Amino acid sequence: MIASYVRNDNNNIVMLLGSRNSFKCRQREYNDGVQLKNTKESLRFISFKESQKIIEKKNKVIYGPLIFDTMSRL
Repeated sequence: MIASYVRNDNNNIVMLLGSRNSFKCRQREYNDGVQLKNTKESLRFISFKESQKIIEKKNKVIYGPLIFDTMSRL
């Protein structure tokens, strides 16, 4: 399990625990620069250090840790 920090739409921070393949499947949204149909928005990853800066300066919240375990459709 890999711990990763992601920003949501409100710029709050979500801590996700998941496998490398789960994160990789979520990021595949474009094919040769063209957005694919019926895809979700990709995750906005940030570093731990950046997440701490956001919390200190903007009084934002960390949600989680949440389990992120997805399987591809292939």
